Amino acid sequence: MTSISTSSPASSWSFSGRRAAARAPCSNLIAGLEDATDGRIWAFGDPVETPSPERSLIFQETSLFPWLTVWQNVSFGLAIRGASQQERRAAAAEALQRVGLSAAMDKRPDELSGGMRQRVAVARALPCGPRCC
Repeated sequence: MTSISTSSPASSWSFSGRRAAARAPCSNLIAGLEDATDGRIWAFGDPVETPSPERSLIFQETSLFPWLTVWQNVSFGLAIRGASQQERRAAAAEALQRVGLSAAMDKRPDELSGGMRQRVAVARALPCGPRCC
């Protein structure tokens, strides 16, 4: 990848293409997972220097924890931050409602279809508060 320049009020972006070789580096730069070798990365008016809960990546592979329930997977980031179980469960319930999976809250990932697991992965990005939502 040699150059991308854009400025947009869009609240979310997606990259598409035939090869992940171009998409992944760009996503990793925006997420703050890799440093730019040249130029600058900005998000929401601030330079991107490290990962931030304001930016979330949703990967093609869902990578859900099979031993956790759906709500525990969705609220995992909040658990790392020390949120109470009540706070985590409430945040997970809201996120799962947004993706149409309220009824799956207490299921395990192996009880879900592939599409449902992908929606859990989307819901997992929501409780940490990305700015696009």
